[in-house]
Amino acid sequence: MPVIMPNDKLTIQIAIKCCVANDRPLRVVHFRDTYSLVDIKISEGLLDETLANPQLTVDKQPLNLAFDSEGNIEGYKNA
Repeated sequence: MPVIMPNDKLTIQIAIKCCVANDRPLRVVHFRDTYSLVDIKISEGLLDETLANPQLTVDKQPLNLAFDSEGNIEGYKNA
């Protein structure tokens, strides 16, 4: 069942809380939508695996997702 929350930040927080094993690094993949799978964001827990995959490239330095005042990811328009 999909998680439905009032904003992106709460949705991500609940998903992580429900799915994370405390003894392992967080492994999260974020993509804007299913039509935009070329540019994705990964958590640091996936960095070594991503760097080892010759089909993938890492072209940015670490960043944090930025949220607007309503708790939604900046730069995204909600449908």
